[in-house]
This record gives sequence, C-alpha cells and structure tokens, in this order.
Amino acid sequence: MAAKMILEFFPDSYIALNQELTNHPVLTDILQNQPANEFELRLAEICTYCDVVLDGHYARADLEKLADILVNKLREKRGSIILASTMPH
Repeated sequence: MAAKMILEFFPDSYIALNQELTNHPVLTDILQNQPANEFELRLAEICTYCDVVLDGHYARADLEKLADILVNKLREKRGSIILASTMPH
C-alpha cells in the first residue's frame, strides 16, 4: 500500500517573514544558531531583534499575527538602515 502524502502549506505571513529576513544579515547570522525546525525559537529570536516582548502562550492564529507584526518591524528597521547609510557625514 502506498503511503499518503500530506501537504502542509505555510501561512502567507510566515512566507513574508522568511522573505524579509534576507534583508537583515545580522539577524540571519543569529538565526543560523537555531535549528531550522524550531520555528517558535527562531520567532523568539526575531522578536528580540525587533524589540517585541513576548508573554504567554500563542495559538497558531496568534503566531500568524505576530509574524505580520515582525515583518512590519523588520521593514521599519530596513528603512532606518537605508536612511542612515544614505545620510551625509
């Protein structure tokens, strides 16, 4: 009997977060110290980097909202980095 293949799709917020990470090499280096299969641990590292405080237990829907928040925080940081690097000295 052939085994059934189960497909699990990632929420759009997780995909957007993963894409945004490519713009943050310092954070990417930090995340390399965490196992790829430990999503919650990696999410906590991203929160620390973005100065987002976590408190409590989170359901999947909460984690998806958190990922959206982190994408926005990272975009703000990226904007700050670009602005700071283009300022005359």
